[in-house]
Amino acid sequence: MFNFLNVIGLQHQPVAIGIETKKPSEGFEVAKLQMGVWQAAHWAFLRTLIQTQQENEKMKTLRGQVEEQNPATTKEVEVDEQFSQQPESQLFVEPLLQAEEIETEPSNNDSQFNLPEFLPGIIINGHEWWLTISTFENSRVQFYEKKALGSTKDTKEIYKLVCALQVLRQWVDESYWPWLKELVLSC
Repeated sequence: MFNFLNVIGLQHQPVAIGIETKKPSEGFEVAKLQMGVWQAAHWAFLRTLIQTQQENEKMKTLRGQVEEQNPATTKEVEVDEQFSQQPESQLFVEPLLQAEEIETEPSNNDSQFNLPEFLPGIIINGHEWWLTISTFENSRVQFYEKKALGSTKDTKEIYKLVCALQVLRQWVDESYWPWLKELVLSC
């Protein structure tokens, strides 16, 4: 799975901006609640990616230290031959990290990757399109609502909407995708 969605057809596609649509009769509050859940899941997904990247970097460092200390252990050894000489009860593998050394929260201090400053979302309620923003501050998702993007009621509002969507697309192309691509490739 590559994103925070439960839709099978979309699980392997990266998502930058969540979009929630509602009929005018359903109201903005229901859409806001759904968008808040999606934004929280998106932040959790990004934090997990950063944590994975940090753990992989630590493993590379540890592997390098082990190879420097004992280059003979890096040679290929027949695993079956090595372990077949000892009974299973005598095999013991010492952990590389003690429990207190394992971080459960991504720490931005030792990583080249920091979370984005914000994640945008779009709520469409009838003809009206609204921008929502969420941030991750003090281990909490902060949800900010709503800035009008435009409407599909008349031509002028449609042009306003298209312009706003182009600005969001520019943010995705120039900021979010390059950051996400580099993060995923470093994991």
